[in-house]
Amino acid sequence: MIKNYLSHVCRILDDNDELLTTYQPEEGEIEIEAKSMLREHIGVVPIFQIVFSQIVGLPSYEEGVFYIVKPTVVRAAKDLGRTIDDLFLPVFPVTDDEGALIGFRGLASARDL
Repeated sequence: MIKNYLSHVCRILDDNDELLTTYQPEEGEIEIEAKSMLREHIGVVPIFQIVFSQIVGLPSYEEGVFYIVKPTVVRAAKDLGRTIDDLFLPVFPVTDDEGALIGFRGLASARDL
């Protein structure tokens, strides 16, 4: 089972832009608690280090259940010691003629990135 924890519908399209499947967003959001610390400046641009302290709303690992999430969720989970074996990211965005996102070609396992 795959559950979508993005804030939008996740459509998976084939190479002809035909719809393969759709994942509606789950109720509730994943929230990440973090602090930022100024590391340095490059010219006038401040460069921050982000330190994650907690993830709220991401279910615990459950065999056979997978979650579509944002890259920041993967990073926070990894930094906080949670397994990322059940986390997936949408990959290869597909846009319409006007540049609007209409879907993705598939999902990638977070552990392979």
